Amino acid sequence: MPPRTATASKILDKREGKWSRTQGQDIVTNWLSSGLKFDAVVSNNDEMAIGAINALKAAKKWTPDFMVAGIDATPDALASMKAGDLKVTVFQNGAGQGTGAVDTAIKMIKKQPVEKFVNIPFELVTPANLSKYAARTDASAARCFASEAPRRSAQRMSEAATIELAQAASSAVATPLLEIAGIVKAFPGVVALDHVGFRLHAGTVHALMGENGAGKSTLMKIIAGIYTPDEGIVHVKGKPVVMRGPLDALNNGIAMIHQELNLMAFMTVAENIWIRREPITRFGLVDHGELRRRTQALFDRLAIGHRPGDRGTPAFNRQPPDGRDRQGGVLRLRRAHHG
Repeated sequence: MPPRTATASKILDKREGKWSRTQGQDIVTNWLSSGLKFDAVVSNNDEMAIGAINALKAAKKWTPDFMVAGIDATPDALASMKAGDLKVTVFQNGAGQGTGAVDTAIKMIKKQPVEKFVNIPFELVTPANLSKYAARTDASAARCFASEAPRRSAQRMSEAATIELAQAASSAVATPLLEIAGIVKAFPGVVALDHVGFRLHAGTVHALMGENGAGKSTLMKIIAGIYTPDEGIVHVKGKPVVMRGPLDALNNGIAMIHQELNLMAFMTVAENIWIRREPITRFGLVDHGELRRRTQALFDRLAIGHRPGDRGTPAFNRQPPDGRDRQGGVLRLRRAHHG
């Protein structure tokens, strides 16, 4: 409650009025009873402001110079202002706020540029411009009480905005790269997966977590074509696919790096990376030159220290601390997507 002076204002006290006219009146009555001297009350809504005016009048402390401010520009507040009581309120343009919010959301979904800061259309109402808002409020009230047509019109506008927003969202959300639905897999004496669903979009990373025996590995092996589900369907880029083996998964861009990496020690690093995806000559033979070239390009890109012609060794398969075997596994995954 700032007392008005030529240079500064000071807040003397604050109380929670719970948006109630009665609570606002009680708070101001208590201030007056305690002997607090003030000449302005600022309320967070018009109801509390009107309550403050009522308390001042009941205690015969009201004067035309007393400053009471509210928020909302309700019909009662505008009537109080017209009577010379309420000095200022704020009109919150709900239609403007809603329209601006929906327009901004649609632009964001469509990946169109939007302003970093959006001004909320609050409008200060004083006795000087009261007639504009009083006319607006009176006309609005008359329309609402005279006919349900405006309500239906507003509802249609709201529905249209909702439909546009939904359509924009639908068109903006790409088809999932991978989607599984209703996956069931049972082993003797146990159901490992019971109608499991999962959806993966481009540019996302997911972590599948659970206790031992929860079915994590089983689900991954179904996605990778190692297991066949008892029920359910797998979609890749929106199309249903049947994984009859890991090669089907690889051909659909799906690869799995297993917890235990078993590289083939008798094969070169390049051969391990391109298993079942080797470049073939026109005679149907493995093109070893192209194999080494592709592998070296991957090594250069990822700063891998191996040479394409290196062969696996028992030590290589025992997971040395520098992680070379896991690099081979990662490259196999990259090959599944880019080979």
